[in-house]
Amino acid sequence: MRRHVVVIVGIALACIGLAFGLSRLAGRGRPATALAAAPQGATAVVHVDVPALRASPIWRALADDDAGLERIVEACGFDPLSRVQSVAAFVLGTEAQPFEHLGFVARGDLPREQLVECVQRVVEADGGAIRRVSIEGVPAIASAHGPSRAAFLGGDGIVGGDELVVRELIRVDQGDAPGADTDAALSRLWNRVSGRRELIAAAHVPANWREWLGRIGADVDLDALESVRTIAIGARIERGLGLTIAVEGASPADAGALVDEARARVDALRGDPLIGLSAVGAALRRIELEAHEGIALATLDLDEGQLSSLVQLVRDLLDRRRMAAQRAHEERVIRAPSADESLRASDEGAPTSDAP
Repeated sequence: MRRHVVVIVGIALACIGLAFGLSRLAGRGRPATALAAAPQGATAVVHVDVPALRASPIWRALADDDAGLERIVEACGFDPLSRVQSVAAFVLGTEAQPFEHLGFVARGDLPREQLVECVQRVVEADGGAIRRVSIEGVPAIASAHGPSRAAFLGGDGIVGGDELVVRELIRVDQGDAPGADTDAALSRLWNRVSGRRELIAAAHVPANWREWLGRIGADVDLDALESVRTIAIGARIERGLGLTIAVEGASPADAGALVDEARARVDALRGDPLIGLSAVGAALRRIELEAHEGIALATLDLDEGQLSSLVQLVRDLLDRRRMAAQRAHEERVIRAPSADESLRASDEGAPTSDAP
C-alpha cells in the first residue's frame, strides 16, 4: 500500500513539474489582473466588472435613453455589451501628452464573426469601412481610413486601440512583454484598493493635472493636492456604493497633510445647512479619512437608497445645467439678426449715388 502511495505521489510531482516547465516555456499565461494586462509604461489603468456596472443605479442613470447603444443593438441584432464580463482600459503617454495612446481589453462570451459583422455595420452606417489584418500573428480588424485596430485573444478576448497599443497588449497577453504591474507605485496603490473588485483604477497624476481638470469644468482647491503623484480608486457599484480612494504624494509626510486639509474641507461642507440636509450631506457624513504608511485613504459606503438619492440629485443638477445652456443658445439665436436683416441694414447704411 505504501508503495502505491509513493508511486502516486511521484507521478503527481512529475505532472506538477511538467506543467510548471510548460508554463515557463509558454510564457507566464494570461495576466491575472488588468494592471498585469496593461503594457509596461501605462500611465493609467481601469478595470470594470461589466455585469456589476449594468446592474448598478449609476449605470441606469447614465444609460437612460442612450441612443448610441440602441443604434448598435439595432445594427447588430444583439447587445454586444451583454456578452462582456470585464473591460480593462489603458492609457500610454508622455508628460506633454498623457493621453496620447488609449487601449482596452474586453473579456467574455464574444462571438468573433458576429462581432466583426456588427462592427462593420456600425462603421459603414457612419460612412467608414474596415479590413481584416494580422498583428503579431493574431487575427485583427483595422479601420480603412484611421489608426484604430482590434484583435482577438483566444475565444474570449478582444483588444483595441491604435496599432502600437494593440501590438503591446498582444505581447503582454502572450507573456512576451512585461505588464504595468512592474510599476511599483501603481501596483502598490492598486493592491490597496483592489478589495473593491467591481471597479478599480490607478493612475500617475500628470504634472498639468489642474489644467486637465479645468478643461472638464472641475475646480479642486486643496493646496496639498499639488504633492499628489499617484492615485487609485476601488469601488463596489452593484449594491449601493462602496468607495476607497488611495493617494500617494512625493513624500510620506504629504499623506498626512492631504488628510488634514481634506478633513477640514469636508467638515466645513458638513456644517453648511443647505448641504447638510441634502443627499450630498448624507454622503459627506459617511466619509472616513486616514493616513497609513505614507498613503492618504478616503472611504465611503452608501446603501442603495442613499446612492439613488445622490444619483437623482446629480441628474437634476445636470438637467438644470443642460436646460440653462439650451435657453442661452435660444436667446443668442433670437438676438442674432437673420441674413436678410443684415443685408437690409447693410443696404440702408450704404451711401447713395447721384450719378445718372
